[in-house]
Amino acid sequence: MTQEMTIFVKPSMKLPDTKTHVNCFYVKSSSSDTLHTVSQSRTGRWWACSCLGWIRHKHCQHLDVNQIPGNYIRHEAQIASGK
Repeated sequence: MTQEMTIFVKPSMKLPDTKTHVNCFYVKSSSSDTLHTVSQSRTGRWWACSCLGWIRHKHCQHLDVNQIPGNYIRHEAQIASGK
């Protein structure tokens, strides 16, 4: 059973959905001015990030900060406007 949660994202960081991903938004790197994209797969409902941590290990701090599991684990979340 998946538990649904709400992720609060600044409106300026929200991105449009794509053909393959929904709930897309930017997160700022903690070590540089780089913006990474976090998004949810439309079909598998798992979350991904564009950072090297996720690309290499399928887990990263950007998902952890938002309490989102990595490793292709299904996880439902709603995106809401936040500060």
